[in-house]
Amino acid sequence: MENQENSDRMAEQNQVYQCKKCPSHFPTLTKLQTHDRRVHSGRKFVCEICQKTFKTKNHLVQHMFTHMNSEDMPLKCDQCEYRCHNKGDLKKHKQTHLGLKPFTCPECPAAYTSRHMLEYHLRTHRGK
Repeated sequence: MENQENSDRMAEQNQVYQCKKCPSHFPTLTKLQTHDRRVHSGRKFVCEICQKTFKTKNHLVQHMFTHMNSEDMPLKCDQCEYRCHNKGDLKKHKQTHLGLKPFTCPECPAAYTSRHMLEYHLRTHRGK
């Protein structure tokens, strides 16, 4: 618990933890360690339908929804035809209708609806 608090304090000081195995970077040591375990552990989980491999069982489970028909997805956006299987994805999707872009670039005026898209954008500032 103390390590988590220390990591969070470092993040507040704009500390960036760079992965030594790929270009990814993270705001806390804990997130870097999670990334290392998930991405670089070498464990493989294989989709029995398309043979695509994943580093974690959870990523495989999430992927399996791509093989479902959209009408079988349990959650539906009330503003369009988008369907998904979890509340978090639906919430993120609804931000596209609201025009909310809470993830802002610290180096330019760009803003995004998801952290993933911001992280992808940040690569442009690092020449990657």
